[in-house]
Amino acid sequence: MNNKSKKAGFGIVEVMISMLVAMIAFCGVYAMSIQSFRITRLTKDESLSTQAAQYEIEKLRAYSWLQVLALGSSYTVTVSQAGNSALYDLANGSAIIQTAPFPSTSTDAQIRTVSVMVSWDNKETYRSTNTITTLIGRRGLMR
Repeated sequence: MNNKSKKAGFGIVEVMISMLVAMIAFCGVYAMSIQSFRITRLTKDESLSTQAAQYEIEKLRAYSWLQVLALGSSYTVTVSQAGNSALYDLANGSAIIQTAPFPSTSTDAQIRTVSVMVSWDNKETYRSTNTITTLIGRRGLMR
């Protein structure tokens, strides 16, 4: 009787297939992590832009009604990074504040529309904007 014991083990084909499956799995995890980092960065920029816009609205909220009226019927100002610390963390961040009577056809409106548009350069090389609009009346912000 011929008793030859066969050695159990993996052949080259099985090893190659298992390496291919592992490589596909790791590529999927890598792609998900890259996408997750991109979304996190975009969300951070969006949050900072909202914070910058809210800061500018709060500054106007501190004005008296006479100061708001003194801004005129069409007030536009550009805010730089030096004037708003939240803009500092945004690449080329800037804000534009615009006020106008509400409704727009009114000549002696007791309410003003305030819009703050924050712009910045995204890591994906395009310009992003975030705008917050509110109303300011004789007694402060209106919702």
